[in-house]
Amino acid sequence: KTRYFVKTAPKLVAKKDGGGNVMDMLHAEYMGVAEMASTNTVKVPTPIAFGESPTTTSTTATTTTSFVVFEYLTFTYGCSGFELGKELAKMHKHTSLDKTFGFTINNTIGSTPQPNTPRMDNWADFWDIHRLGHMLDLTQNVGGMSESRMEELRVKTKEILSEHDPPPSLLHGDLWGGNKGCCCCFDSAEEEEEEEVENENDDNKNAKKK
Repeated sequence: KTRYFVKTAPKLVAKKDGGGNVMDMLHAEYMGVAEMASTNTVKVPTPIAFGESPTTTSTTATTTTSFVVFEYLTFTYGCSGFELGKELAKMHKHTSLDKTFGFTINNTIGSTPQPNTPRMDNWADFWDIHRLGHMLDLTQNVGGMSESRMEELRVKTKEILSEHDPPPSLLHGDLWGGNKGCCCCFDSAEEEEEEEVENENDDNKNAKKK
């Protein structure tokens, strides 16, 4: 008996006012897992299909439901992360062919949009624009940080990162306890970045979980 893991989500196609350019989270997830699977390193659920159901129309919007189908994996926990770490390290050796940072599609961390395009030649520029700068924009200055302080932060961070010239490694991108089991992981937010970012994501999310 074959089992499959299926995820569905509504996708806004077009608003009446002409807006509605909404990112398709499941499509990005499907492409990210497929990229990881192609490395034949860390175990991920085999991506089987991505598609969309017929659309429905209301007075304000036209929507469709996206779906993605993966191999069903039974996760087990409590084992050492050593073997998983070795497989991730092997995956990190896979770098982008054109040596640029980013990914072929924008994706999300949870429901938070994460831009990966346009791809960039420089690691410091990529992090400044697509990561730190983007996140500062999303805060909408809730913490009260002045524009000048945010600019100082970006300039200093870019200065530090400019001293490092890493290869653009393939990352899972959203690696925390809920997305990994014994030597396998899923639900990626794929990107090609500096490989130490993978460990940083894991440490930060576990800290938040505690």
